[in-house]
Amino acid sequence: MAETPSDNIFLIEIRLGKTKWRIKRTTEKIARFFSIGEFSEKHPHVTLFGPFSLQKGITVPHLLKTVEEAA
Repeated sequence: MAETPSDNIFLIEIRLGKTKWRIKRTTEKIARFFSIGEFSEKHPHVTLFGPFSLQKGITVPHLLKTVEEAA
């Protein structure tokens, strides 16, 4: 039986803006060629960190503030 995703799992990523369509088109071609379309990423991005969960006592606003300060 598959596990349901937790609401406390996070991924810090960079979403690609201007080049998104080009990367998406290329990955779709590769996925079709190798017949792996169901496993391909639907939202092209670069993962910086994660997946991870928050420690007890750490809130989402605290996480957002920390990422903001780091960026």
